[in-house]
Amino acid sequence: MKISLVIHMLALVDEFQDARAVIREFERLIEHYDLRYYALYQRSQPDGITTRISLTALTERWPDGWQKTYAERSYRLIDPVFLQIGSRSQGFRWRDATTASVSAALRRRIDRMLGEARARGLADGYAFPIHSARGLAGGLVLGGNSVDLGPVEIALFETLARKLFWRLQAPEEATPAVALTQREEETLHYLADGMTSAEIGQRLSISVHTVDWYVNRLQMKLQARNRHHAVARAFRLGLLT
Repeated sequence: MKISLVIHMLALVDEFQDARAVIREFERLIEHYDLRYYALYQRSQPDGITTRISLTALTERWPDGWQKTYAERSYRLIDPVFLQIGSRSQGFRWRDATTASVSAALRRRIDRMLGEARARGLADGYAFPIHSARGLAGGLVLGGNSVDLGPVEIALFETLARKLFWRLQAPEEATPAVALTQREEETLHYLADGMTSAEIGQRLSISVHTVDWYVNRLQMKLQARNRHHAVARAFRLGLLT
């Protein structure tokens, strides 16, 4: 079954030492689903929520000539997938994003874009938003023939999107190896679960003041601006999975 291929890929993401090997295996996977084209994006404006999401591709593969056409005709500004990916919490199908009510002029431009996409082998696809503690972090977009993914497959691809993103995302400035105490590790994991200082204090049987002291230590060691940034940095450094 194809589902077993996705599960196998989930296990392999952390096994490969070479990011290029991860990409090759991922490309083989989506070809089994007849979704040959893709892009894994990282948000390039991480602070705040804006009406227009700016995403930069970490890795991508599109039909010959499509990126040039897409850029020259400014399709990013009207692409229903990009107009909705910032407000979605779960994966969605391209065609579901095109049903929103828009003006007649915009509908004509969208229909033209979709027609050109179909002509290049992009009949339909799926988009999987990737969120961090600070909001939208990026997204995985898959395109190709019209494929019906079941709920389990969509859930698996959502998980795979997150694992690929944290594995392949553009690194931040070089950071020395971070050594955490056991208490700091426990605090970090509870922060990643979204707990408040009071909740962490209850879980660890320590005062809120002590929790905040551990949080400040984590922010200092991870060179983070705040606790949300500390969690994001920890993911990037492999301290959280």
